[in-house]
Amino acid sequence: MGKARIVEPEEEIKRYTKFIKERPNMKELYAWRAWAYITNQEYEKALADFKKASKLDPKNTHYLFCCADCLEKLDKWDKALKEYKKILKIDDRDAIC
Repeated sequence: MGKARIVEPEEEIKRYTKFIKERPNMKELYAWRAWAYITNQEYEKALADFKKASKLDPKNTHYLFCCADCLEKLDKWDKALKEYKKILKIDDRDAIC
């Protein structure tokens, strides 16, 4: 068996950026690229991608939670709280919020 190749976040970001250009309405691509940004601690860029994914799928509370998490990492607590409130409007039983 060959060795597993470790993929660097920068490579993932480039790859997903290419895919996004080909399929700009595929929400998962934005979320996957956002995780690569998080690996690089690029929270502003991750937040932008999670917002794009959320815009494409407004009822998906996972994307909103990821937005809130990025905002917390950026010390934007008031904005994070607004994201949590959006989640509760969609699903008031969400235990995390």
